[in-house]
Amino acid sequence: MIGKGSVVRYKLHLYSVHSTLNKGAYVVALIKLGNHRHKEVPLEQLEELGV
Repeated sequence: MIGKGSVVRYKLHLYSVHSTLNKGAYVVALIKLGNHRHKEVPLEQLEELGV
């Protein structure tokens, strides 16, 4: 299960998950992009990596 602190792959890059948000019918993960920037990405587009 993807949650806070998980490492995920998105578009061939690795990101740390800051948090997950429930957006009604689907759940999005807030991934850290660096420089205090974040992006909301649907969980279906992420691949969780076992660390």
